[in-house]
Amino acid sequence: MIKHRCPKRIPVDYTNTDYYKFYKQKYKYQVSEKVYRNIISEMNKFVQYNIIEHGMQFQIPARLGILQVVKIKRDLHIVDGKVINTAPPDWKSTIELWNQDPEAKEKKIIVRYKNTHTGKYVYNLSYDRYNATYKNKSIMLFNFSRDFKRNVAKRINDYSKDKYNAPEKKIRYAQR
Repeated sequence: MIKHRCPKRIPVDYTNTDYYKFYKQKYKYQVSEKVYRNIISEMNKFVQYNIIEHGMQFQIPARLGILQVVKIKRDLHIVDGKVINTAPPDWKSTIELWNQDPEAKEKKIIVRYKNTHTGKYVYNLSYDRYNATYKNKSIMLFNFSRDFKRNVAKRINDYSKDKYNAPEKKIRYAQR
């Protein structure tokens, strides 16, 4: 039995082929589709490099939003006398614990990452559409490629370079 660990692919309305057809209709200067795809690929790699290595924000043209890496402090917090642990779960260690100790499984004890190597921060790729000027912003999705996510993780964990710095995103906890 195959279990899918990731969500289904996000359906797209337009592909590179559609963009190439539009380009051929609109502009006099023509390049082959292979060259066109290479240009798009190189541009995407350039944007990724600048976001990852220099911590830049990429503003998508025509005010469609901003792509960036943000960091979020994940730690223990006390709100109204209740302890809230926002650290990400370590599912591999949790399942090992549950297999060894059935009582821990009953109590639903979850092992969490400490993230001491990043100062208890978790880094995320973010698509910020706050200042975007298009309709139906709430239903717009931006799915970053797996390669892009892995390259961000490599850069954050690369200690031969300067410490990675990204803008901090504050989490507000509800006061009940």
